[in-house]
Amino acid sequence: SCIVTQDGSGIISGSYDKTLNLWDIKTGEIIRSFSGHKGGVSTCMLTQEGNGLISGSYDKTLKLWDIKSGEVIRSFAGHKYRVNTCILTQDGSGIISGSDDYTLKLWDIKSGEVIRSFAGHQANVTTCIVTHDSSGLISGSDDMTLKLWDIKTGEVIRSFAGHQSRVYTCILTQDGSGLISGSHDKTLKLWDIKTGEVIRTFSGHQNWVSTCIVTQDGSGLISGSMDMTLKIWEIETGKLVDTIRLPWIPYHIAHVPDRPGTIITANGNGTLTLLDVSGV
Repeated sequence: SCIVTQDGSGIISGSYDKTLNLWDIKTGEIIRSFSGHKGGVSTCMLTQEGNGLISGSYDKTLKLWDIKSGEVIRSFAGHKYRVNTCILTQDGSGIISGSDDYTLKLWDIKSGEVIRSFAGHQANVTTCIVTHDSSGLISGSDDMTLKLWDIKTGEVIRSFAGHQSRVYTCILTQDGSGLISGSHDKTLKLWDIKTGEVIRTFSGHQNWVSTCIVTQDGSGLISGSMDMTLKIWEIETGKLVDTIRLPWIPYHIAHVPDRPGTIITANGNGTLTLLDVSGV
């Protein structure tokens, strides 16, 4: 997992070696390491203010860190198996995590207590996002479905069924009306959030889809796969615009805020790479 700091000067990565590192984006040097997890780090994100770092781990916990000191502020324990994904609520007061225990949990960021659990998936929860209006939570799972939940009640509003294998990643379109998912079935799908229907399928990868993001102008989709490629698609038509072949597997991709057209990839060989995709 990798994220860019709010000022664009640093990259934070989480690793199977149980640590997170803060890197200087200009020099590639490590500024600070964060040690404390007892298992690999699967996911990370920044707090709303940008001065805190949240991580999820194979050790079944999440941790809140002080970015400046590298110290653990708080641990969040309650999942029965490893944590795969986490996201902040829109107001920044809560953390939502998804786990191999088939559930998601909403945590109070200040107390570390569980506010609510979301149970309904039949397999590991791999990915989650919050809807633009902040009322809904969307999760993807190894059970081949995605679910839209009411954050306040924990109830399932809608299920999205259509993938032929595990769902690994999901994102919203720029206007928030569409949901895009990537799967072990080698495809991505665009769904109508209101109906749960598939609008479009993006086929072309030769192996499972590990990650995806919407381009900064909202018109395109960039996907990464175990086939060691990035693919760029037109969302409106499903047309494949370009394929970028890589010497590594892109497990995660993210935008670099202050560099339009630049993305960062977290790779299967333990490296991070900046790529300019503005010309494609």
